Amino acid sequence: MRHQDKLKQWPSVFENTITRATEALESMNQQHMVSDFPLLPNLDEGKLVSLEQSLAAGGISMDNVEDIFPCVPLQ
Repeated sequence: MRHQDKLKQWPSVFENTITRATEALESMNQQHMVSDFPLLPNLDEGKLVSLEQSLAAGGISMDNVEDIFPCVPLQ
């Protein structure tokens, strides 16, 4: 068969790639995405940035935010 040498190298190359990717992700700062807050209607990237800035102005870090729930008109 052709490419036997490449097939034998593949597991170690794969392991090294996964290890490097894991290390890179661990060293990155957490960034929130619009999809992290599915209950907020009409949320887009611009509104998320504005939300993060508003929270920071109030002394609240996004690292402390787990969920955001919308208010209903009755509230």
